[in-house]
Amino acid sequence: MIKFAYRMNLAFDRLVHEHHFTLKCIPASSTRQTVTDINFQVDPLTPVWYGGDGFGNRKAMGYIRDVHDHLNIAVSGKAQIAGSRTSDPRKDATDVILMKYPTTLTKAGPAVRALLESAANACRLTGSAGDVHDFASCVMRAVHGYMTYAPGRTWIDTDAEEAAAAGQGVCQDYAHIMLAILRLQGIPCRYVCGILSGEGASHAWVEVWEEDGWTGYDPTNEIPADRRHLVLSCGRDAGDCEINRGILFAADGGLLHQTQTVTSLLQEL
Repeated sequence: MIKFAYRMNLAFDRLVHEHHFTLKCIPASSTRQTVTDINFQVDPLTPVWYGGDGFGNRKAMGYIRDVHDHLNIAVSGKAQIAGSRTSDPRKDATDVILMKYPTTLTKAGPAVRALLESAANACRLTGSAGDVHDFASCVMRAVHGYMTYAPGRTWIDTDAEEAAAAGQGVCQDYAHIMLAILRLQGIPCRYVCGILSGEGASHAWVEVWEEDGWTGYDPTNEIPADRRHLVLSCGRDAGDCEINRGILFAADGGLLHQTQTVTSLLQEL
């Protein structure tokens, strides 16, 4: 059993109002993780409606009409994480088939295709090129070995080819590149946003469809996604897993700027 906590503090440089927001930071239970004792708070205090999306992610939606200069959210609870695999018998389901195809953020170009060839050569040397698990492991190692972790060099809208061409980025970029490579081979795979034990912010990794379920791979750290990884959301790419999305207006009608601080905790009980 682990305890988890996720906090996001948004500070606006001027008063805002008419603030509609959608948050994806409340983990859902699955065959891989059982989530209990959830405590969710929003500041300024406002009514919140709960729902889900087409990928099985939980959503919290709210509206703040009055003027305010911040939005702080906090979610905490407990979880039992079984390991790296989420079983799912729906191999022909739309949300599995959809994960075969590239998106704007996971499109492939020469840099991504070169990494595919590198991973394929590594698999051929071990004689395991036909096995999805072994091939995904080769891709994970290829991405990890090629990329340099460099915060601040890429942006939220940097796609896989741009990051691969630069050879540097953060966990979002590592995940997008791995997705792009696997989808070139027609392998269903999805982007995962979550919390990793020992990290101070949210993390991203990849889940690959293998026979009757999803198996997690963390290319940033070159490890399986195991009991140290708590899933917050999943989707085709980072756009489907955006933790905070909203529409708001500056009270004086001027140009609005915001700063964001995120902290997370995943700790064994």
